[in-house]
Amino acid sequence: MKYQLSFLSTPSSDTSLALALTFPSAKYFFAASEALTRTLVQRKTGVRKLRAVFLGEASEGGLAGLLMTVGDTGGGQVVVGGPPGTEHRLAGMRYYTRRDYLSLVVSESPLPSPTTDLPPPLYKDDLITVFSHTSSAPLSPPPPPSPPRRSSSPPPPHTLRGAPASAYRQRILSELFPGLPPPTNPGSQPLTSEEAPDPSAGGNNTPARRMARQPAPIYPRSGAATSYLVVGPDVRGKFDVKAADALGVPKNERSKLTRGESVVVKGREGERVVKPEEVLGEGSKGTVFAILNVPTPAHIPSLLSSPLWPAYRDRAHLVVHNLGPGVLEDTAYVEWLNSAWDAGTHHLLATPTHSPNLISFPSSYLSLLRSSHLSSTFSLPLASSSPTAPLPPSLPEKAQLAHPSHVLEMTPPGAPTAAEGEKEGQMDVRVGLREGVWEEFQRLAGEAKARVAEEREARKESEKGPGDDVVVTALGTGSALPSKYRNVSGTLLQLPLSRTNVLLDAGEGTWGQLARRFGERVRGTGPVRSPFPAKEGEQEVEMEDAWDVLRKTRLVYVSHVHADHHIGVAKLLKHRATIADAEPLYLIANQLVRTYLLEQDELEPLGIADGRVLLIDVEGLEWRVNLGGWDRGMPGWKRAYVDEAQRHLPGLLEALKLKSCRTALVQHRAKTFGLVLEPEDGGKIVYSGDTVPCQNLVDAGRGATLLVHEATMEDGMEEMAAAKGHSTIGQAIDIGTRMQASHLLLTHFSQRYPKFPRISPPAPTSSGPSDPSAAAAPVSVPIIAHAFDLFTSRVGDLWEQAHYVDALSLLFAEDPEAEADADAVAIEDALPGAEAERQQQQSKKASKKAEKKQGKKEAAAAQRQKQKMSERSADADDGLGQQPQGKRARTTRDAPAPTPTEEKPQTQQQQQPKDEASTGSVGQAQG
Repeated sequence: MKYQLSFLSTPSSDTSLALALTFPSAKYFFAASEALTRTLVQRKTGVRKLRAVFLGEASEGGLAGLLMTVGDTGGGQVVVGGPPGTEHRLAGMRYYTRRDYLSLVVSESPLPSPTTDLPPPLYKDDLITVFSHTSSAPLSPPPPPSPPRRSSSPPPPHTLRGAPASAYRQRILSELFPGLPPPTNPGSQPLTSEEAPDPSAGGNNTPARRMARQPAPIYPRSGAATSYLVVGPDVRGKFDVKAADALGVPKNERSKLTRGESVVVKGREGERVVKPEEVLGEGSKGTVFAILNVPTPAHIPSLLSSPLWPAYRDRAHLVVHNLGPGVLEDTAYVEWLNSAWDAGTHHLLATPTHSPNLISFPSSYLSLLRSSHLSSTFSLPLASSSPTAPLPPSLPEKAQLAHPSHVLEMTPPGAPTAAEGEKEGQMDVRVGLREGVWEEFQRLAGEAKARVAEEREARKESEKGPGDDVVVTALGTGSALPSKYRNVSGTLLQLPLSRTNVLLDAGEGTWGQLARRFGERVRGTGPVRSPFPAKEGEQEVEMEDAWDVLRKTRLVYVSHVHADHHIGVAKLLKHRATIADAEPLYLIANQLVRTYLLEQDELEPLGIADGRVLLIDVEGLEWRVNLGGWDRGMPGWKRAYVDEAQRHLPGLLEALKLKSCRTALVQHRAKTFGLVLEPEDGGKIVYSGDTVPCQNLVDAGRGATLLVHEATMEDGMEEMAAAKGHSTIGQAIDIGTRMQASHLLLTHFSQRYPKFPRISPPAPTSSGPSDPSAAAAPVSVPIIAHAFDLFTSRVGDLWEQAHYVDALSLLFAEDPEAEADADAVAIEDALPGAEAERQQQQSKKASKKAEKKQGKKEAAAAQRQKQKMSERSADADDGLGQQPQGKRARTTRDAPAPTPTEEKPQTQQQQQPKDEASTGSVGQAQG
């Protein structure tokens, strides 16, 4: 049986080690690091037939995205193996990963006991056997649990320990992933986390709702990491047809022998038993390989003492070393690496200290490389093909750095082979473009740059507006799931007065996007120049890399609980917790995100337990709530949020030099809030989160200098956008117009629309009924810009992008890779609103078909009329065809060709769906 081990990614700024073991009938992943889903899309690696995923650490950030992708593309049963804490990690995902058609089996590798016995397999099926060894390292302990309350009622979940705690988590997982059979009706949809009721709301009191509203049992932090040894299937010997014929084995019985079963053969001398070894040649044992996960030098002693490695020393074909900083510099580890394995064993090393910081997503890099010929606002991902540091000279002869294109055939076992990867600065911008397209693009780019230079010169005389110096960087501009071109939500604001940063949402892979945009000194990329002038008394502009940007980030805002908006937060907090001189970070989020992060903080230090992260509930900052006084009608839980906001808000305003920081309830499938920031030096920044057109946001953000608004759907898809709780491009522009925003940045585009959409400014509309004074004010369309990943601009320079539309449209129209990714479309088809989309698309197709049919009829009628007139003309020339006296009945053939009527285009107001005032309570949004 042929099967292979392939590397999906290696350590870089935006990826970590990930491998796939692929058989014709099954697939297994080793590691679920952050950005794994995007890597799978880039590599065109599907998740169907996935049987198991094995984690090196329980906190790996790509697990949620992987499981949601599996659940949305067919479901089935998946085994998740990993160190202690894996079950706790999965239970912590209960607010945003529910998938009805997926069933999970969790298999935790225990910490080793003091014995020399070989451990039993962690996992075994008909293809592979997986052994494991878990090592641990001391970490700072989580906060002590609160003492249990004296009560006759069942103890609260967070007080459970041991087996009761595990049983409680397993019950959560069985509710989240019940493994229901897929429906036979293709129109029905699974219940996902985007459709499940919001656990923070009241109502339905099912076990899942009760458990979701409560913290899970506390997990004692251990810093565990699990390594694996995998034994492949034995290879049977060649079937000897001549021997089978001589023994009289019937052909219909021979398959039993190949499966290792004996058969009874009847002959002249009676019956006899034929055993497999009589007709099969000598076979071979299954190929063995190991994956060693060693995040720190503190994990080394436990790993080296395991009896597992000596037991398979002579059979191991490959050892993959996934090593953290400092491990390969440890002499004990290098000596063991040389002595513990056979000289013929291959060693592939993946370590951030030595691995080159290669381009992870070449499709996105190539797109940005082309766009960068227009303007420096399109930033190239910073990468380096040179190793960060040389490997130690004392490694085995068959040791080398792992490459993301490495592949090993496992039957028969072969040496690792790797293709030449894409290198920074060496891509051909013409690849995939028709002849002459690049030259046409260069012509359009030249004209655009000339227009920009001319307008910039004209603008020198005008005064700088408030908020013009705020710098915005789009880190992720896609919705739902990442693609080759767009990561999921994340927007960075750099404020000039405070020289601090604000992060608006942070989906999976946000840290990687930061590191690619600003570089990492430790990985040989960056730093870059600060967007602000030199500080007073300093001669040079400050240089900063991603770690500097993270240190200066003082506010992270999470709009709602959907995964594409927050599952990158944990990695950001983990990295920031290691920065010694970082001042406290303020995190504004709802109760569900807060609980998830608190539980994640029990697995790995995020800085929450030690007060380096200060939490503010998003509902405590609602713009209509009076923070200064007691509202008698306010429920107790909301009073607690307001009290918390009162404690932390003054420090937040001082740190960022803000006059105000408030939130606005918008309308989405989950309870979602927009954000309104007012810096002390003027201007107003508004972020919509995910929402349909919402008047409450218009009122809260009126007069914004910058509105960052979602534009998930193209114009003409208003019905689908409403079903999914999103806005179209035209609706977002209309909201900016009604808000009287001066600048509008469109983002959060559906991954099925990777091409650059043309933006047609709408006709001016009313500014909204809730503010009579504003209604009479003149209304103008804001300056509109379209966000691309790693796009950076001053707010005052966003006007430039309008000049680049023609050139960008040409590029994306001609790029064959810019078509919607098939996997992305398949997954989005499983998300909420997909049925409405299908119906709308079918309606459009039917309308087009009817129009085409009507057009054919009209064309035929016109042709008949033309022929009739020609005949009349011929008759007149011949003196024939004279009409008799009197009138004759007019027939259809005599009628003039009908003139096609022009359909009057709808105004923006006509296309606008009703906002929350007429569509129901926002508080009942689904999460």
